[in-house]
Amino acid sequence: MQLRYIGHASFVIDVAGRRIVCDPWWNGPAFAGQWFQYPAPRPDGVDDGPVDFVFISNGHEDHLHVPTLRGFRRDTTLIVPRLPETGLRDFLRSLGFERIVELGHGERRRLAPGLDAALYRNRDDSILVLEGDGRTLVNVNDALHAAPRHIIDHFCDLIRARHPRIDTALVGYGISTWFPAGIQITDDVGYEPVVRERAMADGFAYVARRLGARLALPIGGSQVFVDDASRWINAERLRAVSPCEVLRAQGGHTVQTAWLAPGDRVVGDTVRSMGGRRPQPEEIDAAVRTVFALAVAERRQRSACEAARASRLERALSGNARRRARRVLGPDGTMLCRIDLRDMPEWSLLVEGDAKGARVTRCDRLRLAPMVLTTRFEILEALAFQDYGDEVLTRGCGATLQVRQRDVHAYRTILDLLGRRTLAARRRDSLFAWLWSPRRRFDAWKRDRHWARLAARLRRGQISAVNDPDSTDPDLWSPLRQDSLSLAAADR
Repeated sequence: MQLRYIGHASFVIDVAGRRIVCDPWWNGPAFAGQWFQYPAPRPDGVDDGPVDFVFISNGHEDHLHVPTLRGFRRDTTLIVPRLPETGLRDFLRSLGFERIVELGHGERRRLAPGLDAALYRNRDDSILVLEGDGRTLVNVNDALHAAPRHIIDHFCDLIRARHPRIDTALVGYGISTWFPAGIQITDDVGYEPVVRERAMADGFAYVARRLGARLALPIGGSQVFVDDASRWINAERLRAVSPCEVLRAQGGHTVQTAWLAPGDRVVGDTVRSMGGRRPQPEEIDAAVRTVFALAVAERRQRSACEAARASRLERALSGNARRRARRVLGPDGTMLCRIDLRDMPEWSLLVEGDAKGARVTRCDRLRLAPMVLTTRFEILEALAFQDYGDEVLTRGCGATLQVRQRDVHAYRTILDLLGRRTLAARRRDSLFAWLWSPRRRFDAWKRDRHWARLAARLRRGQISAVNDPDSTDPDLWSPLRQDSLSLAAADR
């Protein structure tokens, strides 16, 4: 089994005479031109031989990148998690891919003689385990490092019970959401993104130790933000300590680790470096001003049909809000938010509504509102028209939401009200879905059994959910406290 690192979360894996590409992203930026990669990815050699399988761990654009996928033959077999809904599979079919293998939670499949795969799903993320050439590789990706400790314990125990010897683990470590970088609490002190970046590095180290892998490699943190309002995040992220150093500091000396640069190879337990290193803040700032400058400038050019597009966008946002107000706001909820566009200073919108209805209208930029969302036209357009457009906003970090501390949880409400993402299924919808696809729903139910088991253990006090990296309370982000570590040791 040999691995070659392309960049971000992309790998080429040669095992048992087959070639597998994981989460391909190298042909252009992601999230409406907000994410670029530095160091630049190195996909050279992907076409040295036929690509037998492409694994897509989740539907986020830095893992499912359409311009990159278009470069693969349409008869390539794609491996994806089986989700309760068929949206991921249907979207890939719309791109022309017909050979799609969906793996349910805990399902094992023989991909080829001497090559077995198993998949474990944590909500919308997934973990792929490959067994071949006498070795076991676990591609954790983004599925665990941002999860609470008891969730990590549960999945690691499950994987180790079925795969006792783990040779290599690929584990994510970076921040991909706009909180806290894109949310400004107007009546409280600001949160330091470097603190949450450290929490993610702690998560990487904890996953590596719990899996007991012989070699753990951090992946998925090479994104560079190019918008003027978010470029400061690049330097803040690199102020955080390397996840490899965090693993060593936590006593994980039995686990080998190394920082990967594009082009590096992994043969057995040995990392063959191409001489790359972790970039410095000044390098990324220089790259934004030179390497990415032309691409950024092209995306900032206004369209000739700007007025027509603006009116169409306003109608779409208002229609989404009107249809969703009753379900999103509930009987007592209200919404009042102003939306400002950085690239159209003369154009602002006011979102106001309650359970009876909601509307979106033009307003003056001086109009006061308890929440103010500032973003670019293209990003707001994605929110209004794309089924997963809210990810362009929340994961791209191309937006800033100014909100009071007491209303900070309302950030999800504004996205659900204006966006196109499918809302949580009602009981009637769930019943129809079960009748329409009983196998898929049974698989989802089986996957959800572990949440019920975890809830029971929490109630009995057998485990403790002491941390929550997605919480609005920074004290819960990364509490590697002694009680947490002792509980983890007791669960081994």
